[in-house]
Amino acid sequence: MDLQALAEILELKCGVTKSSVLLAGVSGGPDSLCLLDALHRLGYAVIAAHFNHHLRPEADEDARRVAEMAEERGLRSTLGEGDVAALAEDSAMSVEEAARVKRYEFLFEQARRVNAQAVVVGHTADDQVETVLMHLLRGAGLAGLKGMTYTSLNPEWDASIPLVRPLLGIWREETEAYCAEFSLQPVTDASNRDTTYFRNRLRHELIPFLQSYNPRIRTAIWRTSFSLAGDFDTVQQVSRQALANCLQQQSKGYLALDLPNLKGLSPGVQRGVLRLAITRLRPQIRDVDYLSIDRALDFIARPPLSGRTDLLGGLSLIAETDRLYLVDSDARLPETGWLKIDLLTPARLEGPGKVIIADDWALIAEWVDAGDRCLIDLARKASPYEAWLEGERELFPLVVRRRAPGDRFQPLGMDGKWVKLSDFFMNVKLPRRARDRWPLVCAQDQIVWIPRYRPAHAMRITAATRKALYLRLERRTSDKG
Repeated sequence: MDLQALAEILELKCGVTKSSVLLAGVSGGPDSLCLLDALHRLGYAVIAAHFNHHLRPEADEDARRVAEMAEERGLRSTLGEGDVAALAEDSAMSVEEAARVKRYEFLFEQARRVNAQAVVVGHTADDQVETVLMHLLRGAGLAGLKGMTYTSLNPEWDASIPLVRPLLGIWREETEAYCAEFSLQPVTDASNRDTTYFRNRLRHELIPFLQSYNPRIRTAIWRTSFSLAGDFDTVQQVSRQALANCLQQQSKGYLALDLPNLKGLSPGVQRGVLRLAITRLRPQIRDVDYLSIDRALDFIARPPLSGRTDLLGGLSLIAETDRLYLVDSDARLPETGWLKIDLLTPARLEGPGKVIIADDWALIAEWVDAGDRCLIDLARKASPYEAWLEGERELFPLVVRRRAPGDRFQPLGMDGKWVKLSDFFMNVKLPRRARDRWPLVCAQDQIVWIPRYRPAHAMRITAATRKALYLRLERRTSDKG
C-alpha cells in the first residue's frame, strides 16, 4: 500500500486535514490496524476507538490489544462496550445490524466528545464489493448499487461529523501485506469465517463462485459501483431541486408536497423525491426498498378512495386535493383555511343577525331587497364565504350543524339533481378528515348552503328575484385557520 497515495485520498477524497483530531474505529483486524498505523505514520492526530460487542469469548482480549497498539504508538484510545445480542433480540434486528448500530452510536458519541473532524473506518475495496452484492441480492436502485463512498454525512449519527473511508480503493490483501511489512500483529476474528452471517457467505462462497466466470469480478463490481456513484450524484442533484420545487410545507412529523407538480415529474425523479422526503423524516433508514417506492408511485398516479396508504417505517402517504402528505403516524396535519364547527350542539339563528358557529367564525344573515340592483349579479360575484338565497321562501330558523347519516344535497348547477353529501364532498375533493366538522347551513331540514362550495339549487337567485337572504361567514380572529 502506497502511503503517499493514501495521503492524497485523505486530502482530496475524504477532505480531512492534520489540523484537528480524527477518531479511528479500530477492531484490531488487519484493515483497521493498517489504517491506524498509516494515519499515525502520515502525521495525523488520531485517537483509536474500539467497541466491544461481547459476541466472542476473546472480545475482552481484543479490546485490550487495541489499547496496547495505540499506546505503543503514543496514541490515545477510547474503549466502549454494549450488549449487541440483547439489542438484536429486543429490536428484531440481525446480530450484524445490531452490532453496526451500537458501534456507530459509540464512535460518533466519542467523536463529539473529543471534537473530532471525522470518524475514520477501515472499509476496503473488498467491503465495497460485498456491500454492492448484498444490495443487489436484496433488491436496490442506484442508492444501493453505488455502495459506499469515501465520505458521507448521516444525520442518524451526526449532522456535521462525516464518516470517511480512505481505504475504499485498497484491497484486503494489500492491508494484510502492509501489516506483514511493518510487523503488525492484527487480532484474528474467527467469526469472519462463520457462513451463518450473510456477508461471510458472500465473501467465502458467492464471490469465489463468480470468479469462476470472471477472475476479475471483484474489480468489475468495484468499478461499476463508482461509475454508478457518479450517476447517483446526478440523479440526487435533480431530485433535490425537484423536491425543493414540490415542497409546500415541512413541520414536525410531516412533509406536504405539491401533488400536480409531483405527478408531472418522470418516474425516476419521482422516486428520487420520495426517497429524499422519506430520509428527511426517517434519517435512520439506510435503504428505502423498491416495493415501498413502487407502492408510493401507484398511489400518486391513482390515489384510492381512502386517500391514504401505509408506506414504511411508520410513515404514510395522504392525498388531499392538490397536496400529498408524507406523514408520521402520530403527526398532526395542518388545518389552515378549513372551516370547522367545534361545537357539538347545532347553532341556531332565529332571524336576521349573527350567530357564533365556531371559536373563530360567525354566520351573519340579512335581508336584501332588489331595489335598482340586480341580485343575480351580486350572487354571481359572491365570494366562497358568501351566499345569496331566494328570499321569498321560509328560511328561518337557520341551523348550522355538522353532517349526519343520510344527508343529501341539491347543488347549484346540477339542474335540481340530488346527491349524497358524501359524494358531493368527494367530488369537490374536500379532505376526508375535514368532512365531519364542516359547517352545513340548513333551513326546513334541508341543506341550503355549504360554505366555500355552493348554495342549494332550489335556493338559487334568478332574474326575477326581488328579495334575497344574504349570508356571509365572518372571521372573528385573524390568527386561526
